[in-house]
Amino acid sequence: LLESKYWWAHGALLVGAGCWWLLALEHTDLNRISGYGLLPALPPTYYGALAFLTVGFVLAVSNRSFSSPLAATYVVLLVFVLHGTTAVLYPEPRYTWVYKHLGVIDAIAKTGTLRRSLDIYQNWPGFFALNAWFERVSGMQAIAYAAWAQVFFELANVAALLFAFRGLTTGERLQWRAVWIFLIANWVGQDYLAPQAFAFFVVVVIFGLCVRCAPPFRGATRRHPLRGWHSL
Repeated sequence: LLESKYWWAHGALLVGAGCWWLLALEHTDLNRISGYGLLPALPPTYYGALAFLTVGFVLAVSNRSFSSPLAATYVVLLVFVLHGTTAVLYPEPRYTWVYKHLGVIDAIAKTGTLRRSLDIYQNWPGFFALNAWFERVSGMQAIAYAAWAQVFFELANVAALLFAFRGLTTGERLQWRAVWIFLIANWVGQDYLAPQAFAFFVVVVIFGLCVRCAPPFRGATRRHPLRGWHSL
């Protein structure tokens, strides 16, 4: 009975957070944008959705019967609430540099060549060429998905971080707590449609490979630095 109430409570929190977020999107007044950005324009239901997610996640990682899929559901919904809001509300992708990148992608997609004497983008074309290839195989223009790049890269970062953290600790609760802290603290704005967003993801994966492939500590006097955290 207690287990049933536990799942019903989390279901209510998740549904409530999702519904409040959708209501917030419908009632956001973009005319109220100020020096604080979008925050003054968002109705109280948006912050209520964040509160529901925070409370639910804390309960999920604190309960004795911990569930990784449940924690993942809270994390995915948090990504959409934090980074998908602007993609829905704004008619164009944010950040002026996006349009420079879109131009480079479009040029590569249409010509299929690089002009290395033109600028630095033509000399480091990996990210742009990848998007140009995706345009061709999907038939979708980069500007159509540029606004959702932040959601995509944040979800990719979550996967990369979990991969890396599993090389440091076997405690799943600790892994998901660290991911949550990363999401609520990551306000640098490097995760738009840009090479640095892709590079950050790749660096985290490389770090994870180094950590997970490193040989274990040996000898009686040496201990794993996070050994005592494994059960958290």
